[in-house]
Amino acid sequence: MLDGETKKRPIGVIILAGLHFLAGLVMTLMLVNFLSEAFASDFGGLVLFFAVFTTVAVIAVNFCAGAGMLMGRKWGWALSFTVVAFLVLQQLQGLLMVPVMEQVRPAKEVNAAISSLVIVVLLLLFIGYYYFRRNVAEFFEMDAAGRTRLAVWSAVAALTYFVLDMALRVYVAMSAAPS
Repeated sequence: MLDGETKKRPIGVIILAGLHFLAGLVMTLMLVNFLSEAFASDFGGLVLFFAVFTTVAVIAVNFCAGAGMLMGRKWGWALSFTVVAFLVLQQLQGLLMVPVMEQVRPAKEVNAAISSLVIVVLLLLFIGYYYFRRNVAEFFEMDAAGRTRLAVWSAVAALTYFVLDMALRVYVAMSAAPS
């Protein structure tokens, strides 16, 4: 890129940044609603702390990813890709839960859930593919090795968060179960 030449921001980057800002806003509203209900019902303790902490972290990640994407920063690309990688893992978790769903839900509901999950996974994989397009890589000034390295780190971070999230869910389920 020549001196004084500005980078052309791909429209998909603008759309993804907007989706991150929208996700952050929606989660902020959900957090406010959750907290108002939690305080009204005297719900508290460690579970409330972790729920609030993880939600605030996800809100911050979404706002930072959106800002980083708009500014063309590599860390914005990595945060955004990490969010997409985590969402793919989360949807695959839903698909793994199908045998459990079949035990407690009618077949029609299970089939609808499977269809929805498959569509969401395919959409997220398409979005993940978009991050590796040449015009997107040029906007973020990344070569193939840089994209691969950031993608591996993002996938590891998403997998780590996914495992911690599952551990917290198991802890909550076990602590809520009658003794």
